[in-house]
Amino acid sequence: MSLGAVYVATNNNQKTLKQTAIEVNRSVRLLKRYSSIPITLICNKSFLRFKMIKLFDKVITHSSDFDGYMGAKIYALPLSPYDNTLILDNDTLPICNISQGFNFIKHRDIALSVAPRQELRNKPGITNYQNGVMFVNKNKRTLSMFEKWSQQVLKNGKDHPTRFIFSDLLEQSDLSIYALSYYWNFRIDLLLDYNISASEYSRVLPNIRVFHTHLKRKVALNIFKKHPQYNNIQTNMGSN
Repeated sequence: MSLGAVYVATNNNQKTLKQTAIEVNRSVRLLKRYSSIPITLICNKSFLRFKMIKLFDKVITHSSDFDGYMGAKIYALPLSPYDNTLILDNDTLPICNISQGFNFIKHRDIALSVAPRQELRNKPGITNYQNGVMFVNKNKRTLSMFEKWSQQVLKNGKDHPTRFIFSDLLEQSDLSIYALSYYWNFRIDLLLDYNISASEYSRVLPNIRVFHTHLKRKVALNIFKKHPQYNNIQTNMGSN
């Protein structure tokens, strides 16, 4: 059974093209450094000009209704060449070997993190899932789930948050789900809501498997720099 990772990169103007290319380059360099799995890029033709293309084992060009929108990730599973697929948001920073995540879907359909309390909606009975890092068994059930996700997002509008729609559909589905800890999809910005001490940083940061942040906010970048392996991580992901 094949396994590998998939990124989806699209743009609708030159600004988003450049920013997305920077983010994908960072993420894939780290993934290749720490995990030895094949990696596929699904992108529109605009990205073929970038050197980062050479980092991928396979490149699939695709133009979709979601070019330039977060919803483009909806095509990650249908177009994935792998039986088991790790789907990563472009702004994720995998800072260790995360290949063991595939073990969680040996007997399940999908593995992903539950959203932290700060990002939950006020809707009783609905569990919100973070789909920026998810391991998915490509089968009829999961493909059907992604198709429903695509249809619902198009119906509601591409500018609407796609994660909440995904969570609702996942709750209603019969998929077998494995809940990853928040260390697998850790948003640095969440720490900004607390008065975190130096000792707490030293306890939390080394356990993180995947950072999830654009690194645009200075305060978030400063937190990232507190990681004990920051210099090594910075070197591995490149200067951009």
